[in-house]
Amino acid sequence: MRKIKEILRLKYECLLSHSQISRSCKVAKGTISNYCKLAEARGLKWPIPNDLDDDAIYKLLFDHNGDDGEYLKPDFATIHQELKRKGVTLQLLWEEYSNNLLLPTAGAAEERDKDLKFKLEKESTHLNDESIQTKDCIQIKAITSKVYSYARYCHLYRKWAKKLKTSMRQQHQAGEKLFVDYSGKTMSIYNPDTGEAKEAEIFVAAFGASSFTYAEASYSQSSASWIASHISALEYFGGAPAIIVPDNLRSATTIACRYDPELNRSYAAFAEHYNLSIVPARSYKPKDKAIVENSVLIVQRWILARLRNLKFFSLDELNQEIKKLLEALNHKQLKNFNTTRHELFITLDKPLLQALPSTEFCYAEWQIKRAGLDYHVEVQKHYYSVPYVLAQEQVEVRFTHKVVEIIYRGKRVASHIKSDVIRGVTTDNTHMPKAHQKYKEWSAIKLLNWADTIGISTKIVITNHLENKNHEAGFKVCLGINVLAKHYGDLRVERACCKAISIGAVGYRNIKSILDKNIENQLAVNEEEPSSLPENHANLRGAKYYANLANVTIH
Repeated sequence: MRKIKEILRLKYECLLSHSQISRSCKVAKGTISNYCKLAEARGLKWPIPNDLDDDAIYKLLFDHNGDDGEYLKPDFATIHQELKRKGVTLQLLWEEYSNNLLLPTAGAAEERDKDLKFKLEKESTHLNDESIQTKDCIQIKAITSKVYSYARYCHLYRKWAKKLKTSMRQQHQAGEKLFVDYSGKTMSIYNPDTGEAKEAEIFVAAFGASSFTYAEASYSQSSASWIASHISALEYFGGAPAIIVPDNLRSATTIACRYDPELNRSYAAFAEHYNLSIVPARSYKPKDKAIVENSVLIVQRWILARLRNLKFFSLDELNQEIKKLLEALNHKQLKNFNTTRHELFITLDKPLLQALPSTEFCYAEWQIKRAGLDYHVEVQKHYYSVPYVLAQEQVEVRFTHKVVEIIYRGKRVASHIKSDVIRGVTTDNTHMPKAHQKYKEWSAIKLLNWADTIGISTKIVITNHLENKNHEAGFKVCLGINVLAKHYGDLRVERACCKAISIGAVGYRNIKSILDKNIENQLAVNEEEPSSLPENHANLRGAKYYANLANVTIH
């Protein structure tokens, strides 16, 4: 406004030409001509009245939606709501506005009618108030009113929309906040043998004060990859900030909440190890982490765009190229600043970072499981035991690549070496009831040694079951025979096994039946018995018996 007032002073008070004014004010002659015409059209004369300040002059010259009210002003509030509907565009709304002036316009209907009445009276049209409310009158207004061009229509709407919501400028303290996110744009890594492509995610981290940036590629956004990228970033920076601001992805939060989000258990353990806080941004509020959003865009344009024509065959190969371009990015001169991101980082953020812990962070995952009736919990398709008193109880499982820990009510109740055997079972004998412990104490060698103390027949039966059946089934039969020995005695079991061998039925039920019926003493062959039966045996019938039957008459 100061320059416009100077142009008007030189023209009307000093009576200079537009060329002279242009040289004096460093303004193009065409611009000077436009300002003078605009001032004349708006009735602004020199000298400017004292009651007109710069704001009033600006409104008089520029804050007009049409010339002398000849333009029909759109209802921007309605336009704003219509644009929220799927498929609705400014082009469509402008066409409806220009072709059908019955659409809502700015202000209440009463104000529109007053404006219409004034226009009609100006044209010497005599209508009463009731007739003004009719459609015909509004159509007359359509004839007497102008419509904005599409460009002007869009400009006025966007100018109006800017006033709806303002953004608070965030002031970031040095070394305080590190903003992290994934790029969204991926890079392809090809299998050198099959040529199959796998997409790699791009992790980006940036400091709030210096915008010093880190980026790396990983195969997924899993919790393990997410935390591994954080660790790499902190090692690259050489220290840890006070706060990390992530998005609300599942690797960061399990429950997204504006005021009290619940962090992923592994992510919370990482924060505790590095003595920092995690403050997730609000959901669908990218302005909360505008620094990293801008850094993501820069990484996409400065790094990923330069790698678009290269073909990578490993993650390490891609990360090496990213690291080279990352160094160039951080040492690149910033526009409007006589410095680089790296220099700002060294000056602002680096001195205030926390030292990294001396011990390496051990990544662990957490799961909530329920122990089965067999007092085992399943972790990655392998079963681990817990104390039998916790059967069917809910427990927490913490596992790393080496160890599986089971926690109940904050207390560790079991710890096992992690196994990769699918459907395998890892059992601690101390977790078993006493009866189960005794059952498990038996082994094939122990059963054979026991059978050897009973007798040769028992050992033959035990050996037969251990060798000719599957291990579990044969083992159970042998344990059953052991129980029979405790109930009937070793001697009777040995005789029963001998009898079972002689008749070819050595199953558990066969031996038990022999013992129940006391058959084991009835040996098939006895050295004291004669090789043939006596002639006077009650069951023998000789020739005389059958000769007498020949004289019997059958009636």
